[in-house]
Amino acid sequence: MKKIGLAVCYDTKNYGSQLQVLATLKKIEELGFETEIIRYKKKISPTFIVQTLPRLFNIPFIQAKINSKKKRNRIDKHDQLRDDVKKRNDRFNKFVTDYFTNLSEQYNGWESLVRKSNQNYDTFLCGSDQLWLPHNLGSHFYTLEFANDDKKKVAYATSFGVSEIPNNLKKGYKKFLNRFQFLSTREIAGQEIIKELTGKNAKVVCDPTLLFNSEQWMKILPEEKVISEKYIFCYFLGDNNEHRNQAEILSQKTGYKIVTIPFLDNFVERDLTFGDYKMFDIDTKDFVNLIRNAE
Repeated sequence: MKKIGLAVCYDTKNYGSQLQVLATLKKIEELGFETEIIRYKKKISPTFIVQTLPRLFNIPFIQAKINSKKKRNRIDKHDQLRDDVKKRNDRFNKFVTDYFTNLSEQYNGWESLVRKSNQNYDTFLCGSDQLWLPHNLGSHFYTLEFANDDKKKVAYATSFGVSEIPNNLKKGYKKFLNRFQFLSTREIAGQEIIKELTGKNAKVVCDPTLLFNSEQWMKILPEEKVISEKYIFCYFLGDNNEHRNQAEILSQKTGYKIVTIPFLDNFVERDLTFGDYKMFDIDTKDFVNLIRNAE
């Protein structure tokens, strides 16, 4: 039996992404199948250039690149913060080494990916995560466009990350979605998008992290204390001041310290001073344990 090739965000510097990959792996293995995470490295070639040119007109893609650049520039102005973020990224990389031991050979370039992956797998699966965000479409990887027509293509709990697809991208979405034999998404909005573009009735399923209960997660990622005293754990995406205000009010009422993992999705000025413990030397296992042991 050939392996199932997984197109997943295993090396993204994001705790949720790594957890959903780990859960996906564990559940598929539990079902009795062998998996391999596909490692694809882009390589400049005529095909790559043709694929990439449309991204220059993809407004969400350009905006995402600009925002990422702004975040790096603002972090780099603070020497200690830059070093702390690097330390955290190193922990992300170490988690990949420790927990994702089923990595494929590296497929360098699109032509190599198409040729070798279709030899190595008879089924391809992508999910969960926001793999089908409009600014991701141009990579053609998480859409499984490299998989041959005769290969089984599965989307498990894959998210669009938006409630509507821009009109100029609908044709591309319709094309790759129609190649999937099995479609599921983790949001009703995603189900509606698939229905609108393809006429197919996709399943709405839970994120793979929710396929295991707390006892099962304890076996996958054993419990360890990260903070010894009582604390409030704040994991904030975005720059909503009211979230931070309410956390500080709760801290004053309870006397519990605030533990944060700041500067993950963007640079928020207030987070330079918000919280009693700003955690950087933290991997995905520690992240789970911070949730487990928070008051």
